[in-house]
Amino acid sequence: MKTLFSNLVFKSLLILVLATNAFGDDGPGNTLQGYHRFLQQENADRLPTGQAHILKARPQKAATSEQSSAQLIARAGKQGWLQLDKGIYRPSENIRVTFGAPDSFSGSAWIGIIPSNVPHGSEAQNDKYDLSYQYLRKKTAGQLTFQAPDASGSYDMRMHDTDSNGTEVASVTFRVEHTSKGISLQLDKGIYRPSENIRVTFSAPASFANTAWIGIIPSAVPHGSEAQNDKHDLSYQYLRKKTAGQLIFRAPDASGKYDIRMHDSDSNGTEVATVPFQVAASNPSHNEPLSATARPNSLAGWIRHIQSGALFIVVFDKTAGKFDDSFYSGDWRTDPMGSLKGGETYRIRYSNGRFTCPGYNQQKGGQMTHTDGGAKPEDGVISLWGRIYNFDASGNVWDPDYGIVGHLKVASNTPGRSAANHLQPRFGTSQ
Repeated sequence: MKTLFSNLVFKSLLILVLATNAFGDDGPGNTLQGYHRFLQQENADRLPTGQAHILKARPQKAATSEQSSAQLIARAGKQGWLQLDKGIYRPSENIRVTFGAPDSFSGSAWIGIIPSNVPHGSEAQNDKYDLSYQYLRKKTAGQLTFQAPDASGSYDMRMHDTDSNGTEVASVTFRVEHTSKGISLQLDKGIYRPSENIRVTFSAPASFANTAWIGIIPSAVPHGSEAQNDKHDLSYQYLRKKTAGQLIFRAPDASGKYDIRMHDSDSNGTEVATVPFQVAASNPSHNEPLSATARPNSLAGWIRHIQSGALFIVVFDKTAGKFDDSFYSGDWRTDPMGSLKGGETYRIRYSNGRFTCPGYNQQKGGQMTHTDGGAKPEDGVISLWGRIYNFDASGNVWDPDYGIVGHLKVASNTPGRSAANHLQPRFGTSQ
């Protein structure tokens, strides 16, 4: 009995010594702070494995769509850790941030949203660029709610040990992305005279910033960056939270190629939609001599060729990677190009204000001929089976939803030849 009692006493003393060595004078049994730190370390050790990253001023890879459904965790040992509820957010969506921080942090320790392109490490540097922030106020664990930025892009949630020349101690990256639903741009035509009114019909998500804008940009300016477009815009108008409507712009005075471009914000935002147009200073019907077989080398040349009644060809060879047209959706109103099929070639003739076009019909599964109006070549547009396409001086064919989808070719037929003699359908005709 004494031996058993002695063993129990010895084991108890041993546990006490080990605990004291592990936590010092501030061990879990000595002070409330030590006990909290012990629990915090216990919880940190239970964080899911396989997703942790060491974050001593090391930039993180952007969250992918595969990660968005998983919890993203950032840890830096005893320096603190951060966890987001997902990796991709819509503009203004709530972001739930779970955190852990040592009690040695200052009362002004803070967590904030910083653009990912800001270098890591310096609290003072992060302080210059934070979009929103919250102080921890000596809290060692908890959850904070932030609002995602309005502009799409890559951002970091970063933790700092103090607000007075401190250090960034943890970071986790997330993205803000707009859905493409509800975004559209449409012009009333494709070619304008200098100073002519341009009617722009648009739709935009309600999540866009109040400073979302539409502007005229020279086509030579690279696409994508709102900041870059902002340097080169010739005119612009803010959307001011409007989700649909029509805007009136004035065409530039100089002839050339331009774009109407939409942006989700005026503060380092993103270009989200574009549609091209051209400004022609003179009547295009007198700019270039007509040739039945030579490929036109200007917009005026293409207009004259089409207006003459000469046969021309549209090759949809630029659709790969833009949409999947390998099958018919079952409804011409929702299929990417209606009954037309990407990758196919269509022969067209314009006569008496109408376009006659035979070719492969996805809905019927065979060759059909359709005759449609609703487009004027002098405006830089053609109609194929009721779908309107723009064309430019290079012969590119522009779809209103997908950009460049093909190109024009000149057929080797004599201009003015009767459409009835050449364009014969295999299965039937739709007028």
